[in-house]
Amino acid sequence: MKEQICSMFRDDEEIQKRICKTEAEIRTILSQQNVQFNRQMFVCRSQETSKIYGFMECQQGDTFYCYKYPEGVRIIQKYCPDNEKSKLIETIQSMGYIEKIAVHKDYRRHGISQALLNYFEEKSKLNGMHRLMIHAETNNQKAINAYTKAGFVIAEAYSHNKEILTMFKSID
Repeated sequence: MKEQICSMFRDDEEIQKRICKTEAEIRTILSQQNVQFNRQMFVCRSQETSKIYGFMECQQGDTFYCYKYPEGVRIIQKYCPDNEKSKLIETIQSMGYIEKIAVHKDYRRHGISQALLNYFEEKSKLNGMHRLMIHAETNNQKAINAYTKAGFVIAEAYSHNKEILTMFKSID
């Protein structure tokens, strides 16, 4: 499975551009035994051929922290004391965060991203999460449309710069 994900990454310039990691970094993430911040990876694949259609890297957490930086707002899972560079402005309880989502170029527009989003939403509900968060690049209208179709809403106040939108979905 690791090789299929790496191949998918290697063979698709759009995924390389959106994921912002090298193939070596992807291999390291896929090889890690320890769990960081409840990070999970979900893979959508064929039962017959084990062909990977897409994957999602995500995490669930009891508390996320929203900080104001000079360049904008950021939401992270690690608490940092206020300092001259950042100020805590909000804590967000019980949230699922979709860090990365990628669909193989041959299987786009077949509902794969919606299936991954729906699966993570159901898992998050079962684990007591109340809200989901995802980021989208402002120039990636396909992703924005897919996330909006899945019920996510753009939250301008949380979008930390002009290139990245933050989107939330309530799942109560």
